[in-house]
Amino acid sequence: MGTPAPREKHHRLPTEAYSGLKRVSFTACIARRTPLFASVEPRQELASLLRGCADRHGCDVVVYCFMPDHLHAVLTGRSRGSNCKRAFETFKYESGLWLARHGALAAWQKDYHDHVLRESEDWLSYVRYVLGNPVRAGLVSAPEEYAGSGSSLYSVRDLLDGLV
Repeated sequence: MGTPAPREKHHRLPTEAYSGLKRVSFTACIARRTPLFASVEPRQELASLLRGCADRHGCDVVVYCFMPDHLHAVLTGRSRGSNCKRAFETFKYESGLWLARHGALAAWQKDYHDHVLRESEDWLSYVRYVLGNPVRAGLVSAPEEYAGSGSSLYSVRDLLDGLV
């Protein structure tokens, strides 16, 4: 008798909770924590793909941070028809195809963590926390030094300085 397959996490919120003018935080990990994003090419390609998938679903990428073995991203909807969850799921699917086509020896874990940011939450502090991950991991001494972070709306410096 083998080890039972892990159960897939079901998101507790309905799809509508991710629709409209929402800000949603996502964290997705590479299976077996393989440091896929220690290399520049996958980070650049997938950052571009993330921006494109977000745009197709009426969203913007407030911030992203490709750590060596996982991704943090905050998406925001631009209109009532936007859907951050669909944008991120499309990104995971399409980036998985890109990884397979380019011979990556890694793939995404099946699920991801998400958090719909409430209106009352200080979203900019959350964004600064995301940008600080490479510093806390000892990869750089300052967030703006890390080449794996960015935004489709703002410069990293403006996010850090609160000029948004």
